[in-house]
Amino acid sequence: MDDQPKRTTEKMCDPCLVEGKKEESTNFCVNCLEYFCINCARDHRKYKQSRDHTILEELPHDTTIYRAFNTFTRCEFHPEIQIEKFCIHHDAMICRYCLKDMHHVCDDVVDIDDYKKVEIEAIPQTLAELKTKCLEHKTALDMQMEEFFNNNVDVKDNILVYVQKVRDVADRVE
Repeated sequence: MDDQPKRTTEKMCDPCLVEGKKEESTNFCVNCLEYFCINCARDHRKYKQSRDHTILEELPHDTTIYRAFNTFTRCEFHPEIQIEKFCIHHDAMICRYCLKDMHHVCDDVVDIDDYKKVEIEAIPQTLAELKTKCLEHKTALDMQMEEFFNNNVDVKDNILVYVQKVRDVADRVE
């Protein structure tokens, strides 16, 4: 008799279901968005095409975040293919098929990882520039607010003077 409590999950192994078998899933592939039993997860790790996939041992109850992530890392023209390159000329993230079909004449195509590194390294400078612009805008807004306040005071004073003149005229008429 086994003293260990049995792990229960409502998720079944996707590849096994395709074959008509019902195996309890123990793993989840973030790249393929599929649940795997122990055997299918082992097989998934050994094939060259899926060797670098991220396989979780803790099953997610909600895969929405993984689906969203895959949407952002997949080619818009070839949704089954991961983005691998960046075309600087077209400011576009592309896959290997896009490179071959539409960007083969572009001279400035780089690996997405290299481009990300350059972009990440530029973040501090970009943030400093944004901070400077924000301070400039804040200073301009502060000056406009002060001018508005001063104009408001002037208008209020002019109204009080006008009201006093109207009272003076009304007093003389009586």
